[in-house]
Formats: sequence, structure tokens, C-alpha cells
Amino acid sequence: MRGRKVIHIVGKRPEFIKLAMLYNYIRNNTSLRQMVIHTGQHNSANMSDIFFEELRLPEPDVMLGVRAHNAHEFIGKLAGEITTLLNQEERDAVVLTYGDTNSTLAGALSARRAGMLLLHFESGVRTGDFTMPEEINRVLTDRLSDVHYCCTGENLDNLKKEGYGSVIPSELLWTGDLMLDAFIKIEAGRNRAPGSGSYIAATIHRAGNILDREKLSAIISALNTLHRSMQVVIPLHPHTGKRLREFGIELRCAVLEPLGYHEMKRFLCDAEYVVTDSGGVAREAYFARKRSMVVMGHPFWPEIIRANAAVRCNPETAEILAGFDRVRQLPEIAGHPIFGDGKAAQKISDHLVNYLS
Repeated sequence: MRGRKVIHIVGKRPEFIKLAMLYNYIRNNTSLRQMVIHTGQHNSANMSDIFFEELRLPEPDVMLGVRAHNAHEFIGKLAGEITTLLNQEERDAVVLTYGDTNSTLAGALSARRAGMLLLHFESGVRTGDFTMPEEINRVLTDRLSDVHYCCTGENLDNLKKEGYGSVIPSELLWTGDLMLDAFIKIEAGRNRAPGSGSYIAATIHRAGNILDREKLSAIISALNTLHRSMQVVIPLHPHTGKRLREFGIELRCAVLEPLGYHEMKRFLCDAEYVVTDSGGVAREAYFARKRSMVVMGHPFWPEIIRANAAVRCNPETAEILAGFDRVRQLPEIAGHPIFGDGKAAQKISDHLVNYLS
């Protein structure tokens, strides 16, 4: 008897990591069939191909190449193409989306248009800041979803407060974080970051920070200042590099090419501190027990801030420098109970088998 089909929709690096944990667990432990639609949101070799190779994922069943002038056009075109694909699939197939990207929202819209059940991993994350595209994407995706897989207990509580599971019919599960599964199970790379001794691992790529010249200049100024006393090493996102050149901003830190998953894990584990505007890197810093600074007005994971494992700051030079002094004073991080026990893939897979039987 053939198992039902799960259609995964992914488009960016963090989604590939989550996909790898769940896809490989389902493949090895169930009779469910799987299909992967890669939207092409990240499509360069060092932003996509290397992740599929390192994480032992098969090539996507479908690779889309939508191009657009802005996010609204991208989401619309992508939703149209995915809907066409889903309409050609078995009617009892289900769609699984991850996180809060434009690919996530396009996948959610497509599933609903095609009349398929929609499952959302990383559901219930809330910042309350609708100036952030991610907040819009995740709230809309949650509203369209039939099943919500939550990384933290607070995510689950957020959904309950909004009426999910009661006023809004849906199924809620606290599964823990697939990113924690990956951090525990995937071996770190062997290569260290350049230089010797202690360093600050930094990643800056959030659109709200890099598209604004004043904000990007302030962040880089702070990193350059920190670099004078402790080496700052930054794997430079292509979009960030492009904006630095366009704005004429000089980055005087140690620069790396974008890293694959194994090397990124080693990069974080070997660092003394972490400075980031990435929700994914913020929680991986927490997994690695590294004290961090999150350069976001409304962090995706306030649980980490409340656990005294990180400091939040706005993209302003003086605030970043003062905040980093506070980071140095944070206590050692004891563990990572916020994000579950590292068995999210097993819990989601077990639920899928029962839900689809």
C-alpha cells in the first residue's frame, strides 16, 4: 500500500536545514512519500547547492526560477506556479511549509488554492512588528494552516491566545526545533575561522538593516570598532556585500565567503561571542552556548533574551557597542531547554503518520 505524499516547499538556507532533518527521518522510518519543491529564492551554488549536498538531500523534484522586481511580485508569481504544480498532484497530498520566508507564504497560498491540507513548521512565532515582512508571512501562513508545529512553548501559547485550536479550528503541537535536531546530529566542519585566538562571529543580512544606508553604516561602524579589540569575523552574505559596495561603506573586519552548514556550525562553536540580525543564527548561538547580541528591534526569539543568553539592540552604533559590553557580562549558558529535546523530526513524523492514516 502506497503511503500518502508530503510536499515540502522550501526556498532559503534555513529551510533546507529543517527540511533535511524531517525529510531524512520520514524517508528512513515511514512509508510516506515525499516531494520537494525548491522555489529558487536562494539559488546560487554557495547559498543552495552546497546545503543540499552537505545535508544529504536528493535534488529537488521541482526547481523553480521565478524572478521579480519586488517581494509582492515574487510571491504572486510563485504562488501561481506552485498552484499549477499542486493541481497536478494527488488530491490527498499535504503541503508542509517552514518558517516565515516569501516562499513559505507563497506555498501556503498555493496549498489553500489547490484545496490541500497545509502544515506549518515554526508556527506561532510573534514579534508584533508588522513592518517586518517575516511577521506578515508567518501570521498569514498560520491563519491558512490546518496543523501548527511549534518550536517553543511560548509559540504554542501565542497561537492559543489568538484562538487557534478553539475559535479557529486547527491542530497545535509543541514539537521542538528541527534546527536543534540538526545542531545535535550534524558534525561540525574541521576548518576554523581565519586568524587566531578569540573572535566575534558576526552575520548581518536582514533586509531592514542592509537596505537602509544609515542602519547598515551604523552596524558596520560598530563592528569595525569592536574589531580593534577582538577580531570580528563575518561570512558576508551576497546581498550585504552588494549594499556595502553601493553605499561605499568600508568593512574592516575579517571576511569569509558564505559558509555551508558544517562550517557554519564550527564557526559558531569556535567563537567567543556572536553578533547577528538572524533569527536562525541567534538560536544556533544559543544551542552552541554562546552569548550573543541580536541586532533587531523585535527579536524573533525573545525567549533567548529572557533566559539571559542574549542582549537585544537597535541598529545604532552607540547602542551596539554599549550592548556588547552587556553581552560580556551575561552568565554562562547552561543548556537549551527552550527549543525541545532534539527530537522534533521524530515527533513531526509520528504525527504525520497518524494524521494521514
